[in-house]
This record gives sequence, structure tokens and C-alpha cells, in this order.
Amino acid sequence: MIDRIDKAIVILVLLTGISLAAAGASACDIKMSVEEGTGGPIAAGDTVSVKVTVMFTHRDCAIGIEETAFETNGVEIVGSTEWTEIKARPRTMEKMLSLAVTRAGKGEVSIKAYRICDLRSGGETTLILIPKETGSEKR
Repeated sequence: MIDRIDKAIVILVLLTGISLAAAGASACDIKMSVEEGTGGPIAAGDTVSVKVTVMFTHRDCAIGIEETAFETNGVEIVGSTEWTEIKARPRTMEKMLSLAVTRAGKGEVSIKAYRICDLRSGGETTLILIPKETGSEKR
């Protein structure tokens, strides 16, 4: 009976360690969401407002919030607000982006936000505004 309990405790400790290691793999949690758009399907020529939220998972980040980078595919950033701290602990920052959709119908239209950190893996997320068309959808 004690052997079973000892094995169960060892397994529980190992699973907890693996879970904590996986949770700590990223230094930042980045989220993006469409806040304002056309009210229907997004198309070329539309302007879309996107909220970007960055939550630091550790207190003393050596990388400033301004180092958050964006890659666009089929959209152009035409405006943005300054970063605003919306929560002190954990430190959470927010920014609004105004995106102009420059193309649609020929591949995915998206924006990617990422942070590169030497100490940890940083963080990244991609918001897909228009999914890539497949052959079966184009008929």
C-alpha cells in the first residue's frame, strides 16, 4: 500500500513540475482581438481596430514594451495608440491598432505580435482576420 502511495506522490510531483515548466516557457502572454470592424466579413479596403494586450509573466523584464514587434500580411498599420498600463500585477499593457486591409482573397490576412527575450522565449500570437482560401472554398 505504501509503495502505491509513494509512486502516486512521485508521479504527481513529476506532473506538477512538467506543468510548471510548460507554463513558464514564455516570458509574455500576448493577446489580440478585433474590437471594431465592418460588422460583416472583412474585405480589402476595410479598416479594423485591434486591441493588443501584453501580460508580463515576470516582474523585471529587460525588454521594454516598445520592443513589441508586429508583422503584417495583407494589412497595414495606419494608426496606433501609446501603450497603457491597465494592471500593475501582473503587469499588463494595452495598445489599440488601426489596420487597413490591403488585400483579400489571395491567402491569409493576418497580424502577428511578438517579443524576443534573451532570458526566455519571449511571446507571440497571430490574429487571422481573413483565413486562407482552400481549393474547395473557391468553387
